[in-house]
Amino acid sequence: MTTGLPSVSLVIPTLGRAEIVVDTVRYLLRQNYDDWELIVVDQSDVPNEELLQVLKDMPVPARYYFVEFRGLPLARNFGWQHAEKEIVLYIDDDIECGPEFVRSHAEAHRDRRYAFVAGGIREAGSQVTSASPGSLNVWTGDPVGNFASLQAGPAVHGGGGNISFRRDVFARHGGFDEQLTVGAALYEELEFCLRLKSHGETGWFAPEAGLFHLAAPTGGCRVLRDWPRYMHGLAHNRAMIIFRYLKFRA
Repeated sequence: MTTGLPSVSLVIPTLGRAEIVVDTVRYLLRQNYDDWELIVVDQSDVPNEELLQVLKDMPVPARYYFVEFRGLPLARNFGWQHAEKEIVLYIDDDIECGPEFVRSHAEAHRDRRYAFVAGGIREAGSQVTSASPGSLNVWTGDPVGNFASLQAGPAVHGGGGNISFRRDVFARHGGFDEQLTVGAALYEELEFCLRLKSHGETGWFAPEAGLFHLAAPTGGCRVLRDWPRYMHGLAHNRAMIIFRYLKFRA
């Protein structure tokens, strides 16, 4: 048993990516850490029988929930509400990661000053940089990711596809805002991080807790082929961020 580090509940929300999420879980089979559990929240049309078979081989507790609701904020809330460990780690369903991934998040949370840890995220074509990650333009509401950065340090927000929270922050500040299900899944992790900041909580960017995001072209929360729906969701969710948290509102 790993000692001296917090336990981790890893949550994967998934929708319409039956084969891809199976590959993601197979990467997690190789983790060099033992004090964690896996929770899959499947919002697809039919249960994933292949995934159920793969979960039987997990070296840690693994639970599969086939749910009827749709929406990434709802799935994230369902995940932490069913988590049993100290840290709740969210990843996308289309990633690749190394064997130290879960351990790296646990090690970053050894310092309990931080409510959340944003992990590194690389994609095809992303440029490795030393720029500061996880910042925000407080006048326009534009989030600056730079999650391929190699520079560890304080972060205002993190990418929803690789971010972990101490479970007790949900009890103090609530969960993800389920009003942000309009259109695509946009800004629900940003809104939650800004809410934590407004209550004096802080976050940390840990590039070593990194993964590679495959950015699968189909499934998931993508509505890019439905531009009216996408733009409506973008405007609705951005407006909520602006009026709640940006400077000009004062």
